[in-house]
Amino acid sequence: MATIKDVARLAGVGLGTASRVVSGKGSVAPATAERVRRAIKELEFRPSHAARTLNSGSSQMIGVYIPILKGTFYTPILQVIDMELRANGQHMVVAFGHGLGNVRQQAIEGIQFLLERGCDGLIVISDALLDEDIEALGPENKYMVVLNRLYKDIKEQCFSVDHKQGGKLAASTLLEQGHKKFAVITGPSSALDSIARVSGFINELEKTILMQVKCRCKKAITLQKVAGQQQAHC
Repeated sequence: MATIKDVARLAGVGLGTASRVVSGKGSVAPATAERVRRAIKELEFRPSHAARTLNSGSSQMIGVYIPILKGTFYTPILQVIDMELRANGQHMVVAFGHGLGNVRQQAIEGIQFLLERGCDGLIVISDALLDEDIEALGPENKYMVVLNRLYKDIKEQCFSVDHKQGGKLAASTLLEQGHKKFAVITGPSSALDSIARVSGFINELEKTILMQVKCRCKKAITLQKVAGQQQAHC
């Protein structure tokens, strides 16, 4: 397999000049650059990813951890991440659990796998990790962002939504449309986002129904007083 030294030798240039042509960084005379490119083509030279990482200090790879590689939830997320990274000259490396057994340990091992591959940063989607797991990563946790979960040590690197408010809005929307009987289909019972949404949904139903009962009582009391009754009951 040809090396950058072979390219430089065939093109009759110094190693630094050949490297600048390969990386596209730095100035090289057009005629010299063309000789280097012809040498690259003739030798079928392919730059070593490891060598480029060593020289630049960047792997141009972002690691992504997801709990399981199936279903319609994670696939669109991975597609968008990959599209955005490629648009910026970077690539995605994915690690995932298998959905069974100790999901917390799977997440820890998946993150470690990505770090060992030299990823420049990590995107983590998991509700199995604890605050102590994030803390145990030490300085490496500053290269991590987390989706759909908040951790105290890296609050500014966590991106989530108000799931409880989402459940509340779902309930209020159904109530406004006049619905009176409700069925709730949830995600995994251990998932924190699912728990929060159901809690918001149920709380809104309970609050609204209680308010309606109180309103009916007040209306009944008012009517009874108008009728001249000395005692009023709901």
